[in-house]
Amino acid sequence: MDKANLAAAWLSFLATAVGLGSLATQSVAIRDQLDPFHETRRGNYMGVWRKIQPFSGWYTLTKPTPIGPIIVGNLDGCLGQTTLHLSRRPIYRTGKPKWTILLAVFHPYPVKIPGWHLSGTAPGKDEKPFLITIDESTTKSDSLSSAYPAQWPDLLETSPLIYHQGGACTTMSRSTLIIFLLVSQARQIYRYSDASGLRMCYGSYSGSYQIEWPIGERPIVTFIALGSYSRGMDSYPETFPRRPRKCIEMGIGIIDLTESHSKTTFSGRKVAFAGRKASGSWVLERLPNRYSAQRTTADLYNTLGGLSHEVDYLRRRRLEEHEPEPPHALCLRVPSLEKGEESLLYLAKEEMEGIAECLDRLPWSPLAWSIHRGMKDILVAYSRQTLRTYRNALADVFRKAVKEKGQTLVEWGWSPKFVAESMANQAASAILGGEECSGDACRVVSAVALLVAGKVEGDASLDVTTFWQNTMYTPMEDQEVHGSGLTPDTVIALVKLFFVQWSHEFNYGMYYDLPWELTVA
Repeated sequence: MDKANLAAAWLSFLATAVGLGSLATQSVAIRDQLDPFHETRRGNYMGVWRKIQPFSGWYTLTKPTPIGPIIVGNLDGCLGQTTLHLSRRPIYRTGKPKWTILLAVFHPYPVKIPGWHLSGTAPGKDEKPFLITIDESTTKSDSLSSAYPAQWPDLLETSPLIYHQGGACTTMSRSTLIIFLLVSQARQIYRYSDASGLRMCYGSYSGSYQIEWPIGERPIVTFIALGSYSRGMDSYPETFPRRPRKCIEMGIGIIDLTESHSKTTFSGRKVAFAGRKASGSWVLERLPNRYSAQRTTADLYNTLGGLSHEVDYLRRRRLEEHEPEPPHALCLRVPSLEKGEESLLYLAKEEMEGIAECLDRLPWSPLAWSIHRGMKDILVAYSRQTLRTYRNALADVFRKAVKEKGQTLVEWGWSPKFVAESMANQAASAILGGEECSGDACRVVSAVALLVAGKVEGDASLDVTTFWQNTMYTPMEDQEVHGSGLTPDTVIALVKLFFVQWSHEFNYGMYYDLPWELTVA
């Protein structure tokens, strides 16, 4: 009888266990069906962000919401960094959300890839592992070790993601979106607005930004990376630095002269340029502390953390019909709002000296800018004759430098074959070319300029030259300049101006086209 009772007890226990197991299994299935993020938790949907997702036990009634990065930026930095390192294509393993791809082309530190294929083997099962190391020569001693890849999940603050149209999305402000556009040298591809909503697309050096805002729905930002560059096949270093503050200032037309100690009236100030005007005759005038009176750019500057009331404004005042031309003024021909027509812009001595100082204080960058078109018009018109005079000599110096010091470029991460066969001619051709230049050509020119000047990326002295102020009153017509007469200061000053000439005009008015917050798909 005892055995029968024991068997009955065990059978009862097993039945209870099976029943409880069945209930647990059904509850897990029901929980998964009720979980809106169920599909986003599978496999490698989150890419490298999978490792920071909160743990969810089988015994919990609901699953925690997936978390993602807080994407924010201002004048003090973007994603918590004062310098971002941009790559041509995604480097880390990305997921399906487009924000994982966006953060795979912006990096907190320089990234080097030692190699891809084993020597003498074909791609396939014998490939080397995809190794990523940090270039410690350009980072602080207390930063992450080169043995550990610095990725955003380890650095950024996180928040719960938003479920939208079957995906796990995050958000960013419209001002932060503009920072990403400026840092990646974006230009508008199209803009279409009608009763159904707004659609825009911006192409950049690392991919395209598509913005869709259907009427009555969330505005969606989608980043699409370039797909034409294979890993390990690029001739360029993997990443290059970009400073968000300088990209913002160039995009909204501000030159920072606060650290300048020259004797001009612009010294020690921040100077903002007026936008492009209609055809006619205009006079450039400096209005101290009047930038705050402007609408679009001053609003954007304040939103990004700037103080517009501290900035001087270079306005263009129309020259009336009865008003004589300013005596002893420099006359510049600048583009107007009417296609194919020009405006005359007169600069008195004070403004002429100020523009020369602005040229000497242009920030250095390995890539051209998305730039304020009013500032570009004046700087290019002021320096056009000088660029024409020095163009041939600079091209010769670049061609010679690559042939003589090419090994240094290889040490910086450039392809040995590219340096030996193509780089010299490509750098010279870019200098001799017109006003349009690709981002890749800009990187070539900037690297060769550093080689000639004996500088390296990150050197603060690159932001300061004296060439334009020293040659302000030197006539450039019919001058012949030889390469031997080009000093490092001259080379850096000219290349910075070439980059202004090659920059894309940026429509900062899009700030008012968008709502305060956007969803990143």
